[in-house]
Amino acid sequence: MGSPIPPGVPSRRLSPAPENVAVARRFVRSVLDGVAPDLVDTAELLTGELMTNMVIHARTEAEVRAWRAKGRAHVRVTDQRPDRGLVPHERHPYACSGRGLTLVEALATSHGVRSGEDRKTVWFELWPEAPAPPPSAWETVAPPGRTVTVTLNDVPYALYWAAQQHWEGLLRELFLTASCADGTVVRPEQLAVAQDMSNVICTCMTVAVEQETPDSSTLSLLVGFPADAGADVVTLGGVLDEADAAAQRESLLILPALPQLRAFRHWLFEAANVPTVAADDRNRIIAVNNAAASLLGWQAHDLLRQRLTVLMPEHLRKRHVAAFTSLLLTGEPRILGRSIPVPALHRDGRLIPIRLDIQTQEAVDGRTVFVAQLIATTLPAPPRAEQDGGYATRPSPGPVHLPTTTKKVTRARFDRAAPELTLFADTGRALAGTLDPDEGLRRVCHVLTRQLADCCAVDLVGERGRVERVCIVHRDPRVRIPEEHFGSLPPLSGTHRVSLPRVLRGAGPLLVTDIPPRSRARSALDARQLGLVEQLGGNSAVIAPLRAQREVIGALTMVRVRDGRPFTKDDIPLIAELVRAIALGVDNARLHQYTNSNAEQLQRALLPQLPQVDHLELAARYLPSSTTAEVGGDWYDAFLLPSGDIALVIGDVSGHDLQAAVSMSTLRNMLRGIAVDRQEPPGDVLRRLDLASQTLDPQSTATCVYAVIKGGEDRGSNLHHSSAGHLPPLLTTREGDTHYLEAGSGPLIGLDAGLLRTSAHDRLPPHSTLLLFTDGLIERRGESLDDAMIRLRLHTAEQAQDPLDVFCDELIIEFGADSTDDIALLALRPTP
Repeated sequence: MGSPIPPGVPSRRLSPAPENVAVARRFVRSVLDGVAPDLVDTAELLTGELMTNMVIHARTEAEVRAWRAKGRAHVRVTDQRPDRGLVPHERHPYACSGRGLTLVEALATSHGVRSGEDRKTVWFELWPEAPAPPPSAWETVAPPGRTVTVTLNDVPYALYWAAQQHWEGLLRELFLTASCADGTVVRPEQLAVAQDMSNVICTCMTVAVEQETPDSSTLSLLVGFPADAGADVVTLGGVLDEADAAAQRESLLILPALPQLRAFRHWLFEAANVPTVAADDRNRIIAVNNAAASLLGWQAHDLLRQRLTVLMPEHLRKRHVAAFTSLLLTGEPRILGRSIPVPALHRDGRLIPIRLDIQTQEAVDGRTVFVAQLIATTLPAPPRAEQDGGYATRPSPGPVHLPTTTKKVTRARFDRAAPELTLFADTGRALAGTLDPDEGLRRVCHVLTRQLADCCAVDLVGERGRVERVCIVHRDPRVRIPEEHFGSLPPLSGTHRVSLPRVLRGAGPLLVTDIPPRSRARSALDARQLGLVEQLGGNSAVIAPLRAQREVIGALTMVRVRDGRPFTKDDIPLIAELVRAIALGVDNARLHQYTNSNAEQLQRALLPQLPQVDHLELAARYLPSSTTAEVGGDWYDAFLLPSGDIALVIGDVSGHDLQAAVSMSTLRNMLRGIAVDRQEPPGDVLRRLDLASQTLDPQSTATCVYAVIKGGEDRGSNLHHSSAGHLPPLLTTREGDTHYLEAGSGPLIGLDAGLLRTSAHDRLPPHSTLLLFTDGLIERRGESLDDAMIRLRLHTAEQAQDPLDVFCDELIIEFGADSTDDIALLALRPTP
């Protein structure tokens, strides 16, 4: 640690207040009186940098010691955070923070750091004479404690350094702003967590990069992050978003992040297993994860090298090609970085409503790669297709693997002393981190392959007792499991005496140490199991039942390979308790999934089938809010009246929860009954509906438009309508003329049942488009309703001659991206 500290050296204890940086500088200058002036100036500068680091990052009391000996200057700065080591970086001249250690390296004759049990000391020495002794080096030490390994493929490390430098600058400026009397945009405790987590990420990334030999512009890294860092990473991301917003408002003395830096930061902080597809600049799919393939009914390998348009409905393909070509020619993006609601094409022809989020990355060869995340907005009930006597299945979701250049994977040894409580906590967090049982089990298998086994497989018992292998996870990410091992397993029979059928009938956990070759299999199921273990090179296995509520719901198979320590009977008690806890978590997740499925089925049940009429086209769309419950109070309806006329309804019950959906269903059914029984003018029908609603549910309020289309193919179409506090219908002619049908408006349902309501009549020109919609389509914070309605008119005028389905899809794409409310719309077009 440099020169020994002589007795009686002057020292100052200082609190972690920004003003004490200047106090420390003045203290060092006073102690070094008599040393060469240039050394004193340098010592004062470097002391200020180390004290600033202490105030920002350590945030503990500091002790500053300084002395002079033989014309040399010696300084020590000690804090009480030995767990937070130094994070030296390669710095560029334009970096907005982090120059402190670089200055010490460049100006000090000798420097270093020493950490003890309760303190950390950073020191430097300045010598006037030459030659100087060999310079000391900083040491980057990974954070202590348990870690999880995260694989980052094709990291453009130049972009990473730029993003890191910028977010450190944001945190520094935010800290200085928080120290002023004007206050701060985040709470001090959040800022402290963000500072610490930033240091941890920088340290972990630095350690990972030091283990690589860069031979391209990108690196594939295995990064060990603290196992309990998830919540702190979320806090850091939120703080940086707030700081970036403050920089955009010019409240901080730093420029906002460039789009690529912001996108990279979000990618690094938000590693999410969501359906993801990557395409190259030729519009061909180059990577796809199993989550995306499963969502759209494909096998992942079947999508590779296909045109991206294979996942789009026919009417959107020309639009996509035009936008994609425009982007490549002009560089001007239209939807990059936005969440766009669009329909995706399932392999069986169904349309799946999704939200599409597209970002760009740079591939190894310099080409631009477009990475799209597909978030399903409503989960349709997938049809079960019988295949070879079993149900068609897909492997569990996994990461998208883009082509990489360097991958270094070191096989970890089993930690025989891994605390049992830690193992239970890690598996518990893995299950609690997702509401999807299959995804939770995949995460559990990743935990187990880090601490207990080389490979894990999970089989679940499904409908009619069929067994599905939902995931297989290997410790080494380079090992690819053939898809033939996933999906339906051969049927069970009572004659099976091998391990897996016995476990699924309730036995176990069973220890298997004598694994026969596949050629000695006694059944198709036995051959399937032995084939997997044989391919993995297993020397022992434990197969344990997943038992919940006195019922076996599946089995967990753990395998250790030949060159590792085999399982023994001593491992069985731990595994028995572990799978008991895992099964309980899976059972709870299944219950939650069942509840959500019921809510989705309720939502689908409330969306009617549109009637088929020769002289009219009808189309409708419903998009649930991306920020609230998946069922709400918006609804549309269309049905035939006894007279042969068509009734159209659009409405919105106050609220965004299950209760609102129930109230909406009640109101819809009352309106249907009144409309069919009393074929009166629309205003009279709404008055009866208001009376019924206030009698049966006096607390409920709603808006509604009720309209009747009269006439036929020979007589033309006439619209009779009335509104109860709802936005007026919009009529767009084939030539692009637009106007709102504002006549017939009245108060909302639930205000006063005694008020008279009027009806209005409008002629519908041939091939015109009548649009009924809820307020979620156009209302946006910061925009007046009048401006929003003008914006809608301009858009429908441009799409007036598009097919009606395209007309509706374009509305959702244009207006649904930024909506935080439910959207329902109903469109009608006379086609004489």
